[in-house]
Amino acid sequence: MWLLLLLACDDTLFLTPEPAATEGGDGWCGVRGLFASQCASCHSAAGALGGLDLETDPHGALVDVASATDGSLLVEPGAPDASLLYLKLAGTQSAAQGGRMPPTSAIGDATLELVRTWIADGADDVCSGTGSTPTAQGYHPDGWSAPAVHGLAAKFRDQDCTTCHGAAFDGGSTGVACASCHEAATPDWTTECSFCHGEAGWAPDDATDPWPDHWVAAPPQDIDDETDPASISFPPHRLHLRSELHADWDCTTCHVRPYSVFDPGHVFFDDTTAGRAEVVFSSDLPTATYDGNGTCGVSCHFGSVRATDTVSCGGCHPVGPALPPPHDKHLEARIECNECHPTANATADGIESSAKDLHVDGAIDLDLPNTIDADRSGAVVQCTGACHGQLHNSRRWADDD
Repeated sequence: MWLLLLLACDDTLFLTPEPAATEGGDGWCGVRGLFASQCASCHSAAGALGGLDLETDPHGALVDVASATDGSLLVEPGAPDASLLYLKLAGTQSAAQGGRMPPTSAIGDATLELVRTWIADGADDVCSGTGSTPTAQGYHPDGWSAPAVHGLAAKFRDQDCTTCHGAAFDGGSTGVACASCHEAATPDWTTECSFCHGEAGWAPDDATDPWPDHWVAAPPQDIDDETDPASISFPPHRLHLRSELHADWDCTTCHVRPYSVFDPGHVFFDDTTAGRAEVVFSSDLPTATYDGNGTCGVSCHFGSVRATDTVSCGGCHPVGPALPPPHDKHLEARIECNECHPTANATADGIESSAKDLHVDGAIDLDLPNTIDADRSGAVVQCTGACHGQLHNSRRWADDD
């Protein structure tokens, strides 16, 4: 859940199994479970879209209550084909009775039959299973407690977990507290990133790793639990965290770093991109762009770079003979890159490890010989003094003669 550095997790949407009438989920208990999982996000006590509140007292809001559209009963006990609730769930309502519900997708045949049977049997408010409130056993299908099932559903927000489990996941007034299971294994599960993002595949490189704890969940595995570094959606995470070319970047360089599952915009609250990490570049990368599908356009790459690309010196800026004039004149005079640029090593095939904090920071660093000065106050650098056997008098760097 905690997208510590999940920056380009564009994964396949996980669809949870439909609520089913199993293990006490039939009758009113199963129907109320359907409302909690599929309807209450719109028809809640706070929202009550269309004037219908299916959260406070769903039975009282439906049974023998006339609809606001055509006056027909929302639920007529014993008559499912005359009940607007069933008609709209089945998609057999008239044009005057509004659209199908839920509007995003049709419910499954098993769930539809559950509702039909409940109405045909008299639409009572007696739970024929484990209790009168929706629980994991009340309306979730078999196997729901497996992390690979309900964990992925939670991260992809296929269902609104807070409807039953409460806004603080403490169970609210009717549901099951998530901590009743999770805290036994991980007491800080709401704030520990690796609880949802995992540790597999991101162990330290070797026993001499200076930051063994820092790299465990950063970068994290994909939100669909993919852990293979060769298969995850954004392989360069680790390169950005511990690069040979620039200072180590914190998550906040490319993301608003959440510290809890309750942080707005993270997973459950105000997150408009379920299953995808938001990329919000910091002020250190003012011109950076990201297309949401693995391609960055940032100043340090001088163009668009795919997440799967291998970036060398030439991938960011020209090198050797390809350098723009008057670099070529200086190279012909056998002036090494490091004579003017302190980050470059003597062989011009990389940078000095001690200068990583000066590299890829949006600034061109100069450290000229003491025989020449560079005026960088204007739009173009102007050099004055003696260098490579020539005397410069406010010579413009852009001049190519």
